[in-house]
Amino acid sequence: MNYKNILDNWVNEAISDWLDKRGETPLHPSVQPLINKLRHPSLDSNHFGNAWHCIEPIEKLYDQIHKENNKTSARMFLECGVAAYRMGDAHAAISFLTRSVSSFTEDHDKGVACWLLGCVYWYVNNPISALAFWEDGFRHFKEQSAKSGRGSTLEHWYVSKIQEMES
Repeated sequence: MNYKNILDNWVNEAISDWLDKRGETPLHPSVQPLINKLRHPSLDSNHFGNAWHCIEPIEKLYDQIHKENNKTSARMFLECGVAAYRMGDAHAAISFLTRSVSSFTEDHDKGVACWLLGCVYWYVNNPISALAFWEDGFRHFKEQSAKSGRGSTLEHWYVSKIQEMES
């Protein structure tokens, strides 16, 4: 397995398993349909054009809602960043994910965004930035683990993910 496949696996796991682990759905109802339209085409190279057309309205919607819901705004950027990465535009992915990292306020969300940004930096052969963001993601997960409550299912999940991150 080459390193791109490994990074793709990390990105897919972070999006499918980590992002909504705490059961929260931070997306504004008007954003969810756009995100759904973005996710599927970004996985199929025959539909990349459709995915890029979804990013533009998401950015416009950000201008309207970012003051009322910072978590939705951060999630919008994260989803656009992952889609851009999947479509091969690492520089756009870095831009979107950087905005996501700076917008999230909770450790769990910020940890996921940092981990994803680290994956993209590794992909563009910038190991210093990749390691720095992976370390930040690791730190945010450790902090969230400590807040989860001793012996809780969520704490065990964080401990498991932290061990994966360390390996």
